[in-house]
Amino acid sequence: MSVRLRLPANMRSLASDQSEIAIDGTTVGECLQNLAQQFPELESRLLDAEGNLQGFINVFVDNVSIRELRQLRTPVSEGSEVLIVAALAGG
Repeated sequence: MSVRLRLPANMRSLASDQSEIAIDGTTVGECLQNLAQQFPELESRLLDAEGNLQGFINVFVDNVSIRELRQLRTPVSEGSEVLIVAALAGG
């Protein structure tokens, strides 16, 4: 099943300058793993060594944070929109 995955501007150069990618998966975790297989440089930006979401990355499925749902086990369905947002810091 294919979902629309939207990347933040600071990660697009690691994904052939694409802002939106059709990716297969039934959970957010599967989608991110499939994305990392397609674009290996993204893996360490999204996931830590244990395969968990990096703390500075927020992911939303159809405008709901996966932190409020089932984290990487959050199910996705055909046509879902998965939005990746990298937290920014500075002052």
